[in-house]
This record gives sequence, C-alpha cells and structure tokens, in this order.
Amino acid sequence: MINIKIEYIYLVLMVTLTVSAQLLIKKKSQFIKTNLGFIGFIKSIINRYIISAAFFVFLAPFFYIIALSRIDLSIAFVFTGLNYPLVTLGSNIFLKENINKNHILGILLISIGFFIFNK
Repeated sequence: MINIKIEYIYLVLMVTLTVSAQLLIKKKSQFIKTNLGFIGFIKSIINRYIISAAFFVFLAPFFYIIALSRIDLSIAFVFTGLNYPLVTLGSNIFLKENINKNHILGILLISIGFFIFNK
C-alpha cells in the first residue's frame, strides 16, 4: 500500500481548490455585468459558480495552514507553484484557451523544479 502523508493531501487539496476557483471564475466572468452599476454587478455575480469559486478561495488557505503545521514552509511553498501550470493546462482543456511555446516551456521548467525540489 502506498504511504502518503496527510500533509501532502492537504497541499493537493489546496492546489485543487485554488485552480478550480480560477477556472470557475474565468468561465463565468463572461456573464458578469459591469456596466449596470454596483447593484447590477452584485446581482450578476450571485450564481452558484462564482459563489462556489469564492468558497474554494476561502477554504484553500485552511488546508495550507494545516499542512504548514506539519511540514516545513520550504516544502509546502513549492506546491503553490503548481497553480501556474495547472491553471494554464486547465484553461486550455476547459476554456479552450491557446497555449503557446512559452507556456509549454514555463510549465516544463516549473514541473522540473517541483520534482527536483521534492526529491
């Protein structure tokens, strides 16, 4: 059986919530009305996707704090770097955004750094 430490599960949850929130907000931001004044804006952001994303953004730090109580910051902080490649990949898969050579190079460099650091 694979022995996975719980603090790493907390870090994966933090990254998953953060990435999911970014993708949800971007997906639904096209429906937000900014030209109807403050009340119109507030009404347009009150939907289950934006509220879910806000909840994810609120919840993610709690998992990070729990993980930090169990492992060094130098280890935990590296996991936050996974947000960049995962948001980029998610935006391509779910939002059909283009990824260029620079994005791919950046994803590769961040991924290599992550694996080297956690060896």
